[in-house]
Amino acid sequence: SPQMMAYTLLFALINSVLGSRIDHFPSLRVREDIEQAILQGMPVVALESTIITHGMAYPVNVRTAQEVEEVVRAAGAIPATIAVLD
Repeated sequence: SPQMMAYTLLFALINSVLGSRIDHFPSLRVREDIEQAILQGMPVVALESTIITHGMAYPVNVRTAQEVEEVVRAAGAIPATIAVLD
């Protein structure tokens, strides 16, 4: 099914980045709008959260991250900021 193919591609991408099997990460969460965009074949751009956490000082970091997300939207893609939370 298209949904299974989309998940397979998403998990393959995550596996290549993490260098491990996805089932070792049961707490991995994909926001519903991102999941739907992937399933519908829409372009999704992954953005690192580093700019927010330690790339720039507050409030410039948040403002810059929001501006980058707007640039992605203006180009017709869905921004997906990626973060690892502990």
